[in-house]
Amino acid sequence: MKNIKDSIFSKKMKKIVSFFLIVTALFGIAFTIVFTKDYDDWREFLYTPTIISNLNGIYVIQDCWQGRIIYSKNLTKDLSKWKTLSEDVSSGHSMASNGDVLVLDNSNADLIYICCELNGDLVKIQDISIANRPHFVLWDDNTEMFYVFSSYYGQITVLALSDDNKYSIVNTIFLDNIVYMRSASIIEGYLYIPDAFGSIHKIDYLNGFDEIDSYIVDDEIGGMNQITKIQDYYYLTIYSGSNFDLSQPSRIIRAQNITDFTTGQYEDITNTFDIKGTPYFISEIGNDFFLTQIDKANGVCKFNVVDNEIKNVKWIFRWDIVSQPSQERKKNVVGE
Repeated sequence: MKNIKDSIFSKKMKKIVSFFLIVTALFGIAFTIVFTKDYDDWREFLYTPTIISNLNGIYVIQDCWQGRIIYSKNLTKDLSKWKTLSEDVSSGHSMASNGDVLVLDNSNADLIYICCELNGDLVKIQDISIANRPHFVLWDDNTEMFYVFSSYYGQITVLALSDDNKYSIVNTIFLDNIVYMRSASIIEGYLYIPDAFGSIHKIDYLNGFDEIDSYIVDDEIGGMNQITKIQDYYYLTIYSGSNFDLSQPSRIIRAQNITDFTTGQYEDITNTFDIKGTPYFISEIGNDFFLTQIDKANGVCKFNVVDNEIKNVKWIFRWDIVSQPSQERKKNVVGE
């Protein structure tokens, strides 16, 4: 009787052990797939994603240091499955849409691209040469024109739709008091341009591009990327101190009055977004705002502002270190 019981017990134990071994093997395979996947393709990362925008439900990202423009109708789709408009961009930084076309810069190539949506894809329909490193694009509903801001010489290039249904340059302006532009914003009927050498300029772009006022900000926040206004606050993203002083930290700050940036009476909101890299450009898509971070940490963050309170901060993409494939790709794109 004992031998029969032992035999039955032995068979049960063999089944249990076999089941355990199978589960362990499967778990080991799964563990290997999930945790040891070899990310050897730079396309699976973003490296200095400077801006995200949208055209007719298509999200578009300028992946600056990897020299590409990618797009997808699904914001949360795996990055490797986004479509590619171009992988031959020499440090693109911005874009703007009027709902019909999307205008993007190719900064180091002194070019802008004009694209449209066709059957769910982005299609490039026109190139325009613009000198002095075009770095930021704005669309203005009021004038129905695009404004392209070059990095150097305070150059602003104005584009309008011509009779042949193509965009052409209708004006070029040079602002004497600006050294280095990364961006500009239209706020309450005026252009606000942050100069990375420590000043913000208020320009009457509707009446001859005269300078109405200027604001010398604190040296520690002088290396500005962008100023924009959301509800009652001015938001300012900072690359460095004035004159490219990298000893000062990157940050994002806000203030209720623009003059507060000149007196240090601003709120540092960097930790609100858990920024580890450099906060760069803020864009608005529908009811959401998007903030990109670049350089030593990279990603795209979505958030809302309700009664001046920042809410629903969510990182759509985020990497707190730069992958080796991305570092190699950057060398090919910008030579560093």
